[in-house]
Amino acid sequence: MDRYSSIRYKVHLTKEPLEKAFPELFRHEEFKKLRKRIDFERLMRYIMFCYDKNTQLVQEFQHDLADRKSEAAKDAGFERKDGKWGTKIQDVMDIKDEEVTAAIMQFLKMQKSHVWTEIMICEQELFDYRVLRFTPVGKGKGEGALDDKDVIDSTVKKDKLMESCNLRMRELERLYEQFFGDNKDLQAAEFEESIRPETAERLIFDKPYEEITSVLPD
Repeated sequence: MDRYSSIRYKVHLTKEPLEKAFPELFRHEEFKKLRKRIDFERLMRYIMFCYDKNTQLVQEFQHDLADRKSEAAKDAGFERKDGKWGTKIQDVMDIKDEEVTAAIMQFLKMQKSHVWTEIMICEQELFDYRVLRFTPVGKGKGEGALDDKDVIDSTVKKDKLMESCNLRMRELERLYEQFFGDNKDLQAAEFEESIRPETAERLIFDKPYEEITSVLPD
């Protein structure tokens, strides 16, 4: 299929089990979970055909995401019956299948790791600034009470924090636009990755998609 000659993981061409041919995919839990699915190989083809940044479908269907998904599903081996897709693949295309959506999100991260890292850092900064803003300002009574100057200084600092929050919210909007591209339905999906030290370390030090150097089948 010439449409997919430039995608990174040519899951439609390998003769080996997918886990063996593409181990870097299956080190992620999101892809491991798909292995138990009866339509596992077709789902993998669908994800790669539809969401690889180098898929020709992006050029063929620039303004119609639904048609791009349908074409990817057809090429992946799914079939319509009486003009309709089966319930399971339709749920996948409608971003209602949580396991497949998680795998799609992980695949996007693998291709755009620098953007995703910036999103994680920016969201953490926004959270930290909001925690500081939430600290009440007041004179109080007794030991440790603030005088008028301290109250004014604290209020000024909160104004600066608000400016920083607004700046990061605008930056997050820009970053998410860059991350999701025209996959707007994914942006609305309920999918969050909690920010933990081990998560941040993995995101920062994982090699980006373009720098993967392991030998893969042509």
